[in-house]
Amino acid sequence: MKIARFLAALLLVAAAGCATPSGSPGNEAEARRESTLENGFYPRAEQKTAQAKAPVQEAPRTESSPSGGPSESWLWKQTSFSKMGFLNAILWYIPNRLSDLMDIITVEIGAGEIGLDLQLTRYLTFGAGIGQSYMLGWSINNQFGIYQQKGWYFDCFRYRASSIRRDPTFGDYSSIFTSDKSGLVDVSAMFDGNVEDPFALGVKACCYLNLKVQVHPLELADFIGGLFFIDCPHDDNPKINWTFNLL
Repeated sequence: MKIARFLAALLLVAAAGCATPSGSPGNEAEARRESTLENGFYPRAEQKTAQAKAPVQEAPRTESSPSGGPSESWLWKQTSFSKMGFLNAILWYIPNRLSDLMDIITVEIGAGEIGLDLQLTRYLTFGAGIGQSYMLGWSINNQFGIYQQKGWYFDCFRYRASSIRRDPTFGDYSSIFTSDKSGLVDVSAMFDGNVEDPFALGVKACCYLNLKVQVHPLELADFIGGLFFIDCPHDDNPKINWTFNLL
């Protein structure tokens, strides 16, 4: 009997070791990273992406009451959590709305590059540029400060060929690195990267003096929703959306 139990335990351990599904989060992230590399867009924003994708922990539920509904202790925990979310939403209302407002528009000025780029979402983007430049301004996802960019790029519809390196020198800009990549841009990976907006509308004009202006329609929708305590992108602080908790 002891030998049988020992063999059964070994089989369980072996099964657990081989049970990693091909669609697990780690494998999906690796596949997406390879896809972005192949498509010429590789945002180095692992920390921000991990924070944006951090799973929301739900309040623990206890066993149901005899009547079939949730027990009183579970209702009390949910009510307390919702009240906490409501107070935080009130305290952070003005800072969050200002942050959402800043995310609507990207404005960057700089010097050192030659090029012209027109973006009507990532699916209708036309332009090219080359050179090394320093840019000052702010962009989506609370990026701001100064960054250095050097290399070249060519955009036609969703196609991109580029060899670009962008490194922040001051502030909170994220780095971007592409090395002689070409192909159709992975719009989903670009959106999840929270570095560039694939649905932005804007223009970038550079002739040693640079100006980049973009409008972000999804961020405008986020700002309007935030006025009514609705935070669909979950980018508000302190990451508690009390409206949904009350539902």
